[in-house]
Amino acid sequence: MSFQFTTERVINSLAGISVIDNTSTLADPGVPAGSKALYVKTLNKFVDKNTPTVYKNVGYAAVKEVATITIPAGTYAAGVYRLELDVLMSGAYPITYDRWAINKGKPFYVEVLMPATGTATAFATAFVAGVKKGLTKINGDVIKDIAVSNTAGVISITAGNEYQRFKYSAVTLLDAEGEDFDPIVTGVIATPGKEGFGTSWWLTKNVRLPTQEATRFMGEDQDERPTVGSIYNQYVLKYAAQRNIGSLDYVGGLGVSHTDHIFWVPQTLATAFEGLITSAFGADKLVVAF
Repeated sequence: MSFQFTTERVINSLAGISVIDNTSTLADPGVPAGSKALYVKTLNKFVDKNTPTVYKNVGYAAVKEVATITIPAGTYAAGVYRLELDVLMSGAYPITYDRWAINKGKPFYVEVLMPATGTATAFATAFVAGVKKGLTKINGDVIKDIAVSNTAGVISITAGNEYQRFKYSAVTLLDAEGEDFDPIVTGVIATPGKEGFGTSWWLTKNVRLPTQEATRFMGEDQDERPTVGSIYNQYVLKYAAQRNIGSLDYVGGLGVSHTDHIFWVPQTLATAFEGLITSAFGADKLVVAF
């Protein structure tokens, strides 16, 4: 029989910390928090042989997706053009055009009237200016989630957050009959989007750190709030120890407690923190998971 427990905390400072004491009883109320390099409360002694592995997951910043549409060289006649976008969301995030029935995304378009004929570069410049105006009128609100720009005839569409994905993008022209919009050119994904890991936003949104207890008035552990702008590495100490609770697996068997002690450490302190880990448990115990 095994028992699974998890503890999780953010460490923003190693001030006053010098060495890990992994032999004394850290549950002793006379041992003040912060006097050890790694303060982990256990019912018995926190010993290195019970920590077979310390997993390290390296944090990284989010990347906003960018789609580009290169306007082919040539002359573009006056008419009604469209920027067509099919936007999906890889994670829950409030956006202006999101609807519960559209699976976290929405295809939409912005129409632009081009009053005069122009070259590809001039067309792209005027077209983007019209799109920006159109984005302020969808649903009577300003769409701030998407940024559109133009450089030398290349239209760039940048996501407003790390969760947006552009499934399709194109510039189309209304045909002479005024019935269909014919594609002129479709876009490509120049920069694939990527959700961050270990950022202050990620910790707050996904791990729920800081906790509600920490954010209340006069809440404890205020110093453990993730610092905005910092990227944190995750260190998971896998700890296992026998307990004097009988197991149901066989007669006389003892239960085993498995505890994951999870620490989020700013990358600016990663080297120092890893030095404390390896000095206590050995360099071979620190494994980079990703």
